[in-house]
Amino acid sequence: MGSSVPQMLGNKEVEEKLAHESMEKFEERLDHEVLRILNGWGR
Repeated sequence: MGSSVPQMLGNKEVEEKLAHESMEKFEERLDHEVLRILNGWGR
C-alpha cells in the first residue's frame, strides 16, 4: 500500500504534478469543446 491521499497532497512534488496534469486535461477539453461549438455540434 502507498501513502494516503492527504499525505500525498502534502507532498509539494505530488501537488505540482497533479496541478500540471489537471491543467493539461482542462486545456485539452476546453479546446475540444470550443471546436465543437464553433463547428455547430451543440445544436
